Amino acid sequence: MIIYAQIFANNCSNCCVEQSGEFEGKILWTRIIFDPVDESDKAGHIVTADSKIFVISQKKIIAFDSEGTSLWNRARWPMTPVVLRNEKIYFTSEEKKSSMQAVSFDNELLLDGFWMPEVIKESYLVLFEPFENGLIAQVQYMPDPNDAQSGFIVYKVQNGSLGMDWEKSFYDQRSKVIPIINLPSGVLVTSNQTSAFVFDINNSKNQTEPVYEYPLPLGEHTIWLSSGNDGHLYWLGKLEDRTIMIETEIYGKKIVEWNSGNAVFEDYALPILPVIVAPEIQYILTKSKLFAIKDGNVLWEINSEENDFSNATALNDNSILVVKNNLLLHYTSEGDKKFELKFDAPIICAPAIDESGQIYVITNNKIHAIQ
Repeated sequence: MIIYAQIFANNCSNCCVEQSGEFEGKILWTRIIFDPVDESDKAGHIVTADSKIFVISQKKIIAFDSEGTSLWNRARWPMTPVVLRNEKIYFTSEEKKSSMQAVSFDNELLLDGFWMPEVIKESYLVLFEPFENGLIAQVQYMPDPNDAQSGFIVYKVQNGSLGMDWEKSFYDQRSKVIPIINLPSGVLVTSNQTSAFVFDINNSKNQTEPVYEYPLPLGEHTIWLSSGNDGHLYWLGKLEDRTIMIETEIYGKKIVEWNSGNAVFEDYALPILPVIVAPEIQYILTKSKLFAIKDGNVLWEINSEENDFSNATALNDNSILVVKNNLLLHYTSEGDKKFELKFDAPIICAPAIDESGQIYVITNNKIHAIQ
């Protein structure tokens, strides 16, 4: 769920946000999230919009304003995605797993009882992409927790419809990567264990086959997929002690390939996020290294001798915020460190930024605002 939110929640498929700022690296305020502490729930990540901050826990959406005032909270179905689209917050109903709801940023209920096909007890949403009058989704079936070879379905459905606009079922298969939607190209890209499948999301009726299908560029070594505003896809994986990235066109043609050689310790070559696609730079994060790459070449890299990198968010000025255990670091596009801020506990989420340029992170049961 955390990775899903990082990629999709703020309407991106690249772990890069549209904001940037001249940060001082100072804590403005700290607030308790759960008061009293709820042992059955845990904060996971943050999304922002309209000068409001939304903490997404396992069971709730918890809203604050930019000064740290608690505004409201709303329960939802546990461990299901939350996304911001069309000035609304979309999520799954607390009462019914197959029902989508939406509220305004002020918690006014705007959508209720939207039927999500194929969402059953033994399933989970792998892709959750609401639009103004409908939903594009991918549902993975898990009838047996020990059966990794179950099936999944991708589909598009309109609000109030008696059936799906289109759907494609993959029997006895699973997605190798988290699927993405690339809005500039108007496509959904998903996969099974061996192949990539590209669907036209604007197709209104009778789409049963993908518009493109091709072997996964990294085969069984593929771990992550992300995309850029130029429509390019970035496939990321690990082979032996190397981290590997392949950039392709939507239809699969290779543009550039990069690998880390033998520069990464074998146990820590595993990329922990999809390729983070800033406007002019691609960032790759493993536990031990942060690589900044352009045109297949490393511009600079940062090492963690403690192997404790855990998260990152790129900004629209090509800089990047990096989480290293209990440290928040900001690097420019040239690799210069702008600030390093230490907290009293590990940071457990990707940094989020609001419209005013304030940064937000979570540690344990606390949310912190940084200027």
